[in-house]
Amino acid sequence: MNKEDWPKRIPTSGLTKDLSLPLETYMASYEDQVTVEQAANDLRQSCMKDYGIDLTLPRAGANPPPSDNDANIERRYGITDRAEAEKYGYELPPALQEHTKQTMRDLSEVEVEVLTGHTKPESPKAPRGSRRESPSPFPARA
Repeated sequence: MNKEDWPKRIPTSGLTKDLSLPLETYMASYEDQVTVEQAANDLRQSCMKDYGIDLTLPRAGANPPPSDNDANIERRYGITDRAEAEKYGYELPPALQEHTKQTMRDLSEVEVEVLTGHTKPESPKAPRGSRRESPSPFPARA
């Protein structure tokens, strides 16, 4: 996990450079959120092992958001960094648009139940009377 790509606690450029909102003092930072999420995943994996199931869940923090917390001061009222706006417009920089894909194997019904406490949902079926269930009474168009 590359923490260099994580958002800074306080903006380092633009109109909001070195600013924070008073409420941010009481908000969980992205690093705090990742710590809690990873601890929960570690507990889930440990619990699954107790049931004899070896499961590796995706690592927390692999896909950081553009802001450190939900206040989103950098874009709260619009774009605040002129240089970034000239370069990317209203879009996020390409590095913030990238998504690190973390695969996880398909879980069996029992594994889903142990992990979530719920049964595995069934695959959706076509509704009755749909084209998939019965042929159409109308001829196909050419």
